[in-house]
Amino acid sequence: VSLPPEPDAWRDAPFEFEIDADVGNVRGLTALLGSPWNALSGGLRIEGKGSGKASNGQGWLKVRGWDLTARGVPSASLQADLKLEGRDLQMTGFDLQSGSNFARGAGQVTLDDSLGYRGRLELRVRDVARYIEPLGRFAPDWAREGGVLLFWDGDGTPAAHSGVATLELVQFSGDLNPVPLNGRISGSYSPGNVYISRVHLDRGPLSLSSSIYFGEK
Repeated sequence: VSLPPEPDAWRDAPFEFEIDADVGNVRGLTALLGSPWNALSGGLRIEGKGSGKASNGQGWLKVRGWDLTARGVPSASLQADLKLEGRDLQMTGFDLQSGSNFARGAGQVTLDDSLGYRGRLELRVRDVARYIEPLGRFAPDWAREGGVLLFWDGDGTPAAHSGVATLELVQFSGDLNPVPLNGRISGSYSPGNVYISRVHLDRGPLSLSSSIYFGEK
């Protein structure tokens, strides 16, 4: 990789790489970095090859991980695939799986002046406590226990964004709501507009349903 003399010239910087790495336990490497990275462990395999310029290159990268864990977080497996075709950097697949919990997605970034993007993300965590408790004092106060499901699909540029999203809460509680609640929030957004098409919160005998619109008249 050749670093450009001007920061804005990164798109024309030539690069070439080839990697084939198989790490039986990443702790042997992360231990060199100290805390908090030395808490990471698990197996990792990385392979890939590419050349060209950031704005016009060809290449691919595959990452596979197994038994990945950190500070008491349940072990997980990882699959990630990247592909560069011309000016389009694509994540053709991303899958992080831990039991019945997962994060999955795909997307693309166009490496030109527009820096356009599009992507999709699905997330499911059945019990946030298993992932929050290991954070100790860094754990957020607004989330203590319960399940979360999230879906997002969107596209845009740095100047304009649009997409849809859905958030579901299952017996979710935190400092803001010590009594667990269930909920579903669905909405969409576009330049100048945000539309929450459905807000439904249910806590014991109480139930709230609404829709909200923010934008230009």
